Amino acid sequence: ANNETIMYATDSKYGDQLNIRVLEKTKPTASIISPTQGSVLGSATQDIKMELQDAGGSGLNMTSVIFKVNSVQVTQGVSWTDQGGKKVCTYRAANLSDGSNSVSLQVTDNDGNISDVATVAFVISTSAPTLNVTSPTEGTNSNRVTVAGTAAAGSDAVTLTSVKINGEVVSFGSGGAFSKEITLREGENEITVVAEDSIGKTTSVTRHVTVDTKAPIISDVEAEATTVNANG
Repeated sequence: ANNETIMYATDSKYGDQLNIRVLEKTKPTASIISPTQGSVLGSATQDIKMELQDAGGSGLNMTSVIFKVNSVQVTQGVSWTDQGGKKVCTYRAANLSDGSNSVSLQVTDNDGNISDVATVAFVISTSAPTLNVTSPTEGTNSNRVTVAGTAAAGSDAVTLTSVKINGEVVSFGSGGAFSKEITLREGENEITVVAEDSIGKTTSVTRHVTVDTKAPIISDVEAEATTVNANG
């Protein structure tokens, strides 16, 4: 009979069934801003700065965030805020162990697209350099002394970068041995040796050396007249 009925998506009863949602296929992005890959850090407590961004328009599913520290998922203390179209968070990681550590981050958007896993590996080194000053001793009658000893980095993750004697950089050998002759003034002198590593950790040793080059002075002699026998 060629009768025809047309139903539109605006139909009050069946219209919702005529709407089609097309899922976007662009993955969101997850980034760890700091610490950076391969960095060496001197404290067991570090701020982990992270960013999430929706690249396709469906929005981020914040319940899907997977954040791990050393392969253990973290859910407490993680708070995300909006900043320039991104979700940002700074998490304070405490009690990190000396040596290698890692953090990872991943998120899914509202259309089910999963970001690549952002992973950063870094090293914690909390040990200061070792420093052994073998000379000088505490007292001397010379105004020239040799300051000598050995220094070494506190861990294999860092290197010994400098040795200073009273603020002046001195050279050291492959084993950390150093030696330098310095001039002292009459009286009490303070000698400070500082060893520093590649992440700025320092160890210092201070010696107090008194220089006494003056002979005693006889200011008065009083003799009592006596008479003694031989061998007396």
